[in-house]
Amino acid sequence: MKILSTLACLALPFLVPALASAQNASFDPPTAPDLDPAPDVVEVQLVAEETDWEYTPGVTTRVWSYNGQVPGPTIRANVGDLLRVQFENRLPEPTTIHWHGIEGPADMDGSHIAQAWIQPGETFTYEFRLLRDGLYWYHPHIRTFDQVEKGLHGVLLVRDPELERRLGFDRIEEHIVVFDDILLDANGQVVPAFSFTDPLQRVLYALNGREGNVLLVNGKAAGTRSLTVRNGELMRWRVVNVANTSFCRLDLSADTHMPMIQIGTDSGLIDRPIPRPPVIPFITPPQTRPGGPGSAGPRAASIPLPDRLGIDEFEGPQYHTVPQVDRQGILLVPGERMDVLFLPRADDGDTLRVFQHDWFRGRHTAEFAPDGSIILSDDTQDGRMPPRFYLNLNVVGPRPKAIPKVPTELRTIEHIDPADAVGTLAVTLGHTLPTPQGDVTMFAQARFEPMAGGGTKMVPLPTALVDSFEAHDVDLGETWIWEITNLSHGDHPFHTHGFFFQPYEVEFVDQDVAIFNKTVSLPITFPKDTIRVPARPGLRGRSKTILRALVRFDDTGREGRAFAEGSTATFDRDGRWTSGGWLFHCHVLEHAALGMLSFFEVHDPSSPFRLLGKSLPGTLGKASLTGYRAPVPGLAFELDLVGAPPNTPVTLGLGRNADRTSRFGGTVVPRLEHFVRAVTDDRGHATFRVRGWEALGSGVTLYAQAAFFDTGAPRGVGLSNSLSVELP
Repeated sequence: MKILSTLACLALPFLVPALASAQNASFDPPTAPDLDPAPDVVEVQLVAEETDWEYTPGVTTRVWSYNGQVPGPTIRANVGDLLRVQFENRLPEPTTIHWHGIEGPADMDGSHIAQAWIQPGETFTYEFRLLRDGLYWYHPHIRTFDQVEKGLHGVLLVRDPELERRLGFDRIEEHIVVFDDILLDANGQVVPAFSFTDPLQRVLYALNGREGNVLLVNGKAAGTRSLTVRNGELMRWRVVNVANTSFCRLDLSADTHMPMIQIGTDSGLIDRPIPRPPVIPFITPPQTRPGGPGSAGPRAASIPLPDRLGIDEFEGPQYHTVPQVDRQGILLVPGERMDVLFLPRADDGDTLRVFQHDWFRGRHTAEFAPDGSIILSDDTQDGRMPPRFYLNLNVVGPRPKAIPKVPTELRTIEHIDPADAVGTLAVTLGHTLPTPQGDVTMFAQARFEPMAGGGTKMVPLPTALVDSFEAHDVDLGETWIWEITNLSHGDHPFHTHGFFFQPYEVEFVDQDVAIFNKTVSLPITFPKDTIRVPARPGLRGRSKTILRALVRFDDTGREGRAFAEGSTATFDRDGRWTSGGWLFHCHVLEHAALGMLSFFEVHDPSSPFRLLGKSLPGTLGKASLTGYRAPVPGLAFELDLVGAPPNTPVTLGLGRNADRTSRFGGTVVPRLEHFVRAVTDDRGHATFRVRGWEALGSGVTLYAQAAFFDTGAPRGVGLSNSLSVELP
């Protein structure tokens, strides 16, 4: 293709440096002012509040915003800078800020299990060192499906100035493109989340997610914004998809040929440029195949597998001869980012149009069966909806006589060796069949139990059923393989917090169609935090797709602060928080809200203590039990209790076994064999000194939990989180 031959010649520094365009000054979201004069510190203030905003001209929408704007202000910093964010919550409900893609301290991650929720009127300071260049974004992680849709999101841009100078990228005009959509009612107001009562509408909202009816570019309706581009001069776009559900698929070649080159992804610049050919529309006529009640079966026949999954290794006359379709245009699942260069070539005064193209991501239709059950089928228009106008590009200047050059080598990326992996972390993405009322449960994890007659039975584990005993456990410094299995008939954007992964293969399994059984190596293994996991290729229960990726659990640059365990945030006597875990989930936010979210725990291999279970809050909130002094033969080991009522008798229960029970709010309760009593001080703090533990045996695991009477609590008692101690 022409774009490939163009890329092949791009080997020298740029011939024509681009200048900043005054016409485009208002296109990007405004930048947050830096409040700290130190050269290596960026301090900004963010306020979450309700405000009025015009997505479309003349229509005022009540939104939630950071600093009164949608998107929130762009935070700009350099690699190595200390970022400090002074945050204030002026919303009517709790919130947090999650730093999507950032390799930060676990207690700064901002998930709902990483920290105490920031209540209305409260403030919190996020502070961490920026370790890697790239485009990241920030958003809440409490009621994410609702708070993000209402407008709470913004961009964090981290540069590596030395690298960009060496590559010549500092001389290219650059813009941030925040792709989004929003669902508004007839009055221009945000449609309340999960507000449908009709069963068929409920199930489609759950499975298809929340697709907006107003397409947005940087917080304004698509088609109302424009950029001035210099003819024959490279322009750089840093694109992020912040939509709840919609897949971004922008085509910069709608009206004329404009070579487009990917130079970066979630983790910053990649190792070498990748051409992004134009989007080729899908022309295969829809076909159907009968599916049983509740089964989404026709889709494997309605859209050819290579088109749908982005795989071009299949052969046969029934398939298109097209480039790998997930490499066409800018394809981004929710949460994902891409850094691209493109070269406009047209006549002076021309206006080029950018379009958003549909993607076959797995939309369903639903209808009632005669027995009242709901039958799911595949939407035959999935992937074929008409392109939507997105953005005007106004070309200025004469046609170029020379083509700017781009380096063929951008940076060196260290690749993880599969031989270093110590095991597999299984992720199972799926959903239950809908009830007659239209309810669906999603899950990102499952347990497989043996059956009496042989084989195994899958037990789905939606978010509410995952605790520290079900969560994946890894030790800091280990390398593992993420094995993400998609059982559903739709693509899912898989996202992990805190650690980048390197995808290396996709396996398609189909018990009915032999040609669909393929394992495809992924030649591009740059680090990612969000990736599209293709839909299963065939029928429910008969097929699946498995994506594998390598991950190294490293804490370089955040030493001692990547540990996270216990399923809920705990704090010690010095006020330091320990995150309850790192999340992984589908980034279709409605799917995550319905249970397609879980977590993994990163442990300190040198510590004998592991945090477990949830607490039963008392009138003063959660009480935290943490290990303070490790067990040494002949000496007492010590556990600290913080957050209990002051001047109150408290009891520590210990045992060699523990039960997970719903009787006390899902806490982990030891089977009691030993007791230690204490009284809290004026601050609600007590230290338990456990003596004589040797009598319980050596090399065993001991479980511990603190309890206290609290007449104001719902059950008249408060319980701390539990923890385990490995006895020497």
